[in-house]
Amino acid sequence: MLKFSYKDFKISDSDTPRLIFLAPAFSKQLVDVVAQMHGIQMDLYRWEYFEFDDKKALHLEPAWLSEKTKSTPRTKPKKPKPLKTPERDEKKEPEKTIEEVVMPLEEPKPELPPVESKGKEKKKSIFSI
Repeated sequence: MLKFSYKDFKISDSDTPRLIFLAPAFSKQLVDVVAQMHGIQMDLYRWEYFEFDDKKALHLEPAWLSEKTKSTPRTKPKKPKPLKTPERDEKKEPEKTIEEVVMPLEEPKPELPPVESKGKEKKKSIFSI
């Protein structure tokens, strides 16, 4: 049924499929149904989303694991090493250079000549220094 529904994907009908369900919660009835199914590897995981200040996290916790998943040892996947080819060796990437950007200094603003008042003298205050 999955192979028919998802024709764009390479789903083998000779291999036993594995289904992984992620949800915030699963009903007890659904977990009981999955536990009774045989011949298909189905795993249920509950997820929680957390936010702390500007950091975000997703926590996954198994709600139900098939016997095959329980018996399979968990290992970290190895990162694939880039292939060494003669072309790649010849074409070494140029070193990255850091460009320095120089911002021009602000030009001083020209001072305006003082405005002369017509016959009015500025009175001195006792609060002025």
